[in-house]
Amino acid sequence: MSKKVNKNTFFLLLLIFVVSAIGKIYQYTMSEAFGFGIMNYIRNGIINNTLTGQKAFDFPIKIFSVFKFLGFTTNLEWSIFFTLLFTPIMFVLLLKFKKYSLKQYIYIYFSMFVLSWTVFNANKDLIQLIFLLLIYGLFQTKLSNNKKILITAFIFFIESLVFREYYIIEAGLIIICYYFLSKQIKNEKKLGIIKSIIPIFIVFFIGVYLCRFISYSSFDELINRRESLEDITGVTTIIKNVFSGNSTIFFIPNYIINFVRICLPLEIIKFGPKYVIFFIYQVFNISLLQQSIKKLNIKNITYVTLVLSYLIMLVASESDFGTLARHQSVLLMYYINLMKIKEGDINEKQKN
Repeated sequence: MSKKVNKNTFFLLLLIFVVSAIGKIYQYTMSEAFGFGIMNYIRNGIINNTLTGQKAFDFPIKIFSVFKFLGFTTNLEWSIFFTLLFTPIMFVLLLKFKKYSLKQYIYIYFSMFVLSWTVFNANKDLIQLIFLLLIYGLFQTKLSNNKKILITAFIFFIESLVFREYYIIEAGLIIICYYFLSKQIKNEKKLGIIKSIIPIFIVFFIGVYLCRFISYSSFDELINRRESLEDITGVTTIIKNVFSGNSTIFFIPNYIINFVRICLPLEIIKFGPKYVIFFIYQVFNISLLQQSIKKLNIKNITYVTLVLSYLIMLVASESDFGTLARHQSVLLMYYINLMKIKEGDINEKQKN
């Protein structure tokens, strides 16, 4: 990690401010009112001091109400504010590394475009980004990997209590993934993504089934979430379940099929030329995760654990490729660290 900022890197990273501006212009001129329904819901709650009774909306309303004194009344005002607030934060975080390759700059610019377009707004995705940035900060400490994962699981557990109930499953998933990935390092086995996830999937499916007895509301939200989102109009890149049904009997085969579809997203291309970039983005992310698992070590295991567990959760909870790209973009700093560890740019000693 660099202690002195490289001038070339500094100026090239300044371009993310331009990219963020382009993303915001795209959002309000060409993206067909992307996400404005949820933003209207949250904005009205802030303005009128009203809650909905749903954690997923009420928590953002409470958090964003801290800025109510600014007097914003439109989605555009909130969007510009959060873009101006979070773009510098991402800029500072990205300055951690002395240099980036051309491929990495392109990845950063595209991710920042997606973040500005879809996340830097008064919406639920920004709350998720905040949680993930807190966890990323935790990963930069000198705590042992075991402690980092346990604290991360606790953060996701807290998130399930105050924000998204089904994230209690993510809290369990991150421990499960870490356990099986740690065994690979201990046994010096270099497995690919498929062999690595088989035991994780088995425990995950058992956990989903048991969840109906421990937290039925979380179970119900996870099982029915995809089908409830399939009926939303205006979504082009929908990922429809092959089998209809709201029990674990249908959930398991649907999940396995959808996981393969997301890891090999060839069907994105059929939606038109403008979606090819999302195909490349998804393939790149999956390829990087695959390579990182094959070269699993004590330096990258926390990042691999979080990205893999998050992917497993996204496959269960998100209904279209566009939403998937949005949720992948909030993992920008995790993917960048995986790239840098793969290249040997991170040399700090890490404790298990």
